[in-house]
Amino acid sequence: MKLQDYFLSSIKNRDMLFALSSREVQSRYRGSLLASGWLLLTPFFMLLVYLFVFGTVLQSRWSTGEESQSEFALILFLGLILFNFFSESLNRSTSLIVSNENYVKKVVFPLEIIPLSLIVCNIIQLIISLVVWYIGYYLVFDTVQSTSLYVIPIVLPFVIMVLAITYILSALGVYVRDISQMIALITTGLMFLSPLFFPLEKIPEGFRFIVNFNPITIPINNLRQALYWGGEPNWNQLALYSLIALLLLVLSIWFFDKLRDGFADVL
Repeated sequence: MKLQDYFLSSIKNRDMLFALSSREVQSRYRGSLLASGWLLLTPFFMLLVYLFVFGTVLQSRWSTGEESQSEFALILFLGLILFNFFSESLNRSTSLIVSNENYVKKVVFPLEIIPLSLIVCNIIQLIISLVVWYIGYYLVFDTVQSTSLYVIPIVLPFVIMVLAITYILSALGVYVRDISQMIALITTGLMFLSPLFFPLEKIPEGFRFIVNFNPITIPINNLRQALYWGGEPNWNQLALYSLIALLLLVLSIWFFDKLRDGFADVL
């Protein structure tokens, strides 16, 4: 399947895509009293937890040591918003096709929208978490950075990158069932090999190239630069990252299309 065919299929089957995304959201909170209200409460609760643990208990500071407890919590939470999107998408993708066996065995069904529905669901959580972060930032500083408008060109390539990886893992998950355990370990490793809990400058210079290869490093650094510190993103970094994300998406769609014919036989 070519990239343009993929987009045409997504547009043509948009109603089915939204239905699958809605089902994905509802399945996470089925049976709970607040239902999808947890989408809003979870980031609020986590922000309070980070503020208490890292700010009050550990007395953590980011780099200069002059940040308040609230400021450190905001810096940390902004990075965790992106990591949670990344981790949730990758860990869920490995069982995505397997858990939708009934769709796989249908004669005609656009299987390519299944991974996309997971990403749409996680985008909803990402947006809500960013709104919570903006509220927290406004309460602390009584303003919002004008460079916050850069959130789209920073986050969009990241979403494309994660979508591409999701396609690859969802296809591999049908044939290699151990991959879910492998991805859980890898995402944990990537969490600590990223500037999530500390600035990139604290990493020894000889090891920074390893951290820069981490797919969440560039989005986290640039999002903090724009939303928290009010600076310009590194446009050269983002341009290269966007190009790689698009190329990987093309490759992942081709890979998914090559393996999809065998899904029904394996399942």
